[in-house]
Parts: sequence; C-alpha cells; structure tokens
Amino acid sequence: MATDRVTAGQLWTGGERRAGFENSVGFFTFTHPVVITEGASPLALASFVVKQPAAGTHAERVLVELTAVNAASAQVAWRLSLDVPEWAKDMQDPLIPTVAASSGRVALLTVGAFKPAGRTTYAIDLVDQRVLWTRDLLEAKEIVKGTMVGITKDAIDSGYQAVAGYDLNTGEQRWRGEDSEYPVVGTGGPQFVHVGGQSKAGVSFDRLVDPQTGVIQKELPHMGRDCEYDGIGTLVCFRNWQGLSVWAFDTSNGELRWTLPKKATNRIAPTVTAVWHGRIYGRTESGPLTLDARTGEDLPTPPSVAPYAVNEYVGLALNGTDAMAYPAIG
Repeated sequence: MATDRVTAGQLWTGGERRAGFENSVGFFTFTHPVVITEGASPLALASFVVKQPAAGTHAERVLVELTAVNAASAQVAWRLSLDVPEWAKDMQDPLIPTVAASSGRVALLTVGAFKPAGRTTYAIDLVDQRVLWTRDLLEAKEIVKGTMVGITKDAIDSGYQAVAGYDLNTGEQRWRGEDSEYPVVGTGGPQFVHVGGQSKAGVSFDRLVDPQTGVIQKELPHMGRDCEYDGIGTLVCFRNWQGLSVWAFDTSNGELRWTLPKKATNRIAPTVTAVWHGRIYGRTESGPLTLDARTGEDLPTPPSVAPYAVNEYVGLALNGTDAMAYPAIG
C-alpha cells in the first residue's frame, strides 16, 4: 500500500498474485518494508519467493522475483526473476528475500534462511535490469560511499562471521574485519558505518568504521545496537532496554557529543522512538518529549505524541494497533 505523506490518503494497494505463479514458498514468510529508489521517478522495490508450476517438459521451479513498481502510479515497471542459490535448492525451510538497500542504479537483494543458515546477495542494475554480481555467504546491510558493507562467513555452518566491505559495482571484496559472534552493521552517517559484535575472546565492541577501507575511526562505548542518523550531522545511538541510555556522536569525526542519563544534573534517559533533522523524539514517564540532537537539551515545546517515523511532512505514531499520521510543524 502507498499513502500520500501530506494528505494521508491511500494512493494504491498492491499484492495481486501473478497468473501462473504461487507465492509464499515454505512454511511461512516475512514481510519487509520496500526500498524506494532515488531520482525523479522513484521505484518501490520488493522481493518475493515464487513457485513456477511445471508445464510440459519443464519441471516446477522456485525463483526469487524482484518487482519494481512506480511509486506514484503503482504500475509495475518491470520484474526480474532470479535463480535461487545452490545451497537453497531442495531445502524445506522457507527462503526469506529482502531488498537490503539501493544507491544510484544499483540495488542489493539478499536471500536467506534459518536452516541452513545461508545468505546470498545479488547486485541488480536497475537501468539494464540485470544481475551485476552474486555472492554466496554474504548478507548485504548498508551502502556508503560506493561501498556495500555486509556480513560474511567462510561456511554455512561457521560459528563466526565478519563484517566486510565490497565494491558496489563489481562485488570485489575491499576489506574484511575480525571474525566475531553476533555481528551487526548499521548506519553511521554519510562517512562511516556502525559495526558491533563480540570478539572470539568474548569482548563486545561498537565502532565507527570507514566503509571503503575498514579502518576503525572510533571505538565507541558498548551500547545498544540501535543507531539513527539525524540527516544533519549527529548519529544518535540508544538502548531502550536494560537501563535506558542515549549517546550522540559527531558524524564528521566520531567524537562523543553528549550522553544520558547524567547523574550530575539529575537527568534521565528517554525511550527513543525517532530521530530526524536535529531532533530526537521519545518519551519518559512524564510523557512525550523532543531533544536537541546536537546538544541533548530538552526542547521547550514537547510534542503531543512520540512518533516512530518522521519526515518533513508527517510523524507516524501508534494508537493501540492503529497507525496515526500527524502533520509536521517547523
């Protein structure tokens, strides 16, 4: 479904099944948010696992399909069918396709499963509508400065994984970090990526890393694994469990700007719900609030809600199980 972000009116809905194809291969499937491409005519990219029934001498096939839809009109621009990776053929558990990211004319699609715990990444040329490269044992996560940063491992049954960087257009590996458990890759602003994990020695780490070289730019205090870039110059990291905490970093150099809670001034940390253009949205027991992302100070006029998604037009908040849209002011 697409909704006008100014009027909140429904523009279109999708989900019609293709003739001759069956959706939802496996026991269950997950629904991931679509990725919207850049440019004057953006595309909504979504991926599906489909089953092509047997016909004549052609046996039944399982395929991964990338569907590109005009974001304004809901017209399907094109579809691209991809063969499933070798490790996934004849498996019983469901395959999970995800459009991980896009930049310029390249989109990254990852196919994964729980058992075996395999991952394969496809790089798709959105203009020529073809596969640029494919890599097994790789899960794409972020695109920064022409580099795809993801999580790789040496074998499907390997107990350790590593964060690594790849050329977006060729798939050539540029660097590989240390082997670790529970690795994560997240946004670090326009210059860095946020990398976390637990080393073989059992030491947890959080870092800002240069996406092109893998060089560690800043060792961060061990934090919760949620970080959001405010779109201006601050990376806000937060832990909304096991003791609320918030950290804010300068994305130009990785320097810590401020942190909460702060006992010296009797300030507590909020539960963070969204970060957008210099503001942090959240709540405490006293209600919704906003903080200045650069300084950490409370802004004088608290909002009526704590939105979970914000842009220049609206903020989205939950009212029970209903999503509510509120107009943005200022």
